[in-house]
Amino acid sequence: MEKGPDKPCISRDQARQAFQKSAKNGSIILTKHAREEMKKDEVTTNDLLLLARSGAVINEPEPDIKTGEMTYRIECNSPSQLRAVFIPMDERVRVLTVWLEVRS
Repeated sequence: MEKGPDKPCISRDQARQAFQKSAKNGSIILTKHAREEMKKDEVTTNDLLLLARSGAVINEPEPDIKTGEMTYRIECNSPSQLRAVFIPMDERVRVLTVWLEVRS
């Protein structure tokens, strides 16, 4: 895969598959912010594996405000409202943030 803001978008399904493959291979890269958010919300790596297995990329990709790279949001509604924003890379994904959505 190419890198940078000129990289062509992949489909939502391709992005989901990239997240699944990266999780299966243990090649998810967590940014410092993602690790901090996981700690704050008590999200574990097992939760990320569940997200990879049962999550879906619902929305169209959006450009990252810092790099312009296309980001994708994967979400899972069971058993929690877990969300993650990630950038697919060659053989892995870089997770920018993770959070638990709070229902009101």
